[in-house]
Amino acid sequence: MKKISDLLIKKIISAHKLNDTIETLAIVGSHNSKIIDKPNDIDCIAITTRDFKDKYFKDILYRIQLTNKHISQKSDDSFRFFLNDIEFGITYFEHKNFYNHLNRLINGNPESLSIINRPWVIGGKIQEVLLTDIANSNILFDQSSRKKFTCIKNKLKKEFPKRFQNNLLLELKNEIQTKLVLTEKSLRQKNKLIFYTGISDICIALIRYIYTKNNNYLSSLKHVYKSYPFEIKNTTDKNTLKKILNIFDQQDNEVIFLSIKKIYRRYFDHE
Repeated sequence: MKKISDLLIKKIISAHKLNDTIETLAIVGSHNSKIIDKPNDIDCIAITTRDFKDKYFKDILYRIQLTNKHISQKSDDSFRFFLNDIEFGITYFEHKNFYNHLNRLINGNPESLSIINRPWVIGGKIQEVLLTDIANSNILFDQSSRKKFTCIKNKLKKEFPKRFQNNLLLELKNEIQTKLVLTEKSLRQKNKLIFYTGISDICIALIRYIYTKNNNYLSSLKHVYKSYPFEIKNTTDKNTLKKILNIFDQQDNEVIFLSIKKIYRRYFDHE
């Protein structure tokens, strides 16, 4: 599988370099992770000098020598195709829009910190995952002015962005406090739908909080089970994460809520 994927990646690089709208191409996501042994999907991001049109992608596929049978449907933010049980996805970002959004994220703009609902991900699209993707990316080529993408990657690897960290921790604290009150109310009203949704939202916010507090880039919720023992160094936070991930092993809703409240107090009662 590795030889097949490496050969196709070489073809993808060549095809993208021949398209004069593309300045940067990088592999992101689980394919770069040492934790995921055999990722069966390879995700890339490409930075373009202008809006990327469907006809450009068809030209790229032609140069890769793929036929229609390899093509998957286009999702809301990427082009996807299959080959030998490997799914490839390439997301194209226009240069100005991409770096403007990235700057807002690094600077902790509140609008850039909120989770965005998407049909292809449970729990929503966590926006700081973009920082993780860039910091851990495998850059296939960077032809941008002064290698802008490479410079940002190196900066993110060297130092966790402080303004982003401070603003996100504050946003998450406020979210957890508010949803704790609402979830307790739903428990008393025996509204199970709102209760379990509230607990899930609080758990996600706590996971984001712990990763951010520890200067760790969160890759994705689905990989937290495998990643946290290696990524989180603080023993207390590591044990807390384990409790969060196993919260629904408890059958009694009252016990679930009290467990979450105990975790909340550990982080916020002294503030």
